[in-house]
Amino acid sequence: MITVHLPRDLAAEFSCRDTLAVDGVRSLNELWAALDHRHPGLGRWLREPDGAMRRHLSLFVNAQRVRWADRGTVLEDGQEVWILRAVSGG
Repeated sequence: MITVHLPRDLAAEFSCRDTLAVDGVRSLNELWAALDHRHPGLGRWLREPDGAMRRHLSLFVNAQRVRWADRGTVLEDGQEVWILRAVSGG
């Protein structure tokens, strides 16, 4: 089982909890597909039309930042995935 943490406003937009448990996924691509299946539109919201992750989000797997280009990143049971809005400004 992978635990996914979403920003609260994003979870509210898709009428889901901000912490989700997802079984049977082994990569970020599979995770996005599973999220989209459970909450239609969520997985697509996280990605650009070409499949790349949206630039205004940050992704962490077990406290390690993952570049969006690494969408084939292997996931293992017990890991936590955090999706955060990127912070910018000056």
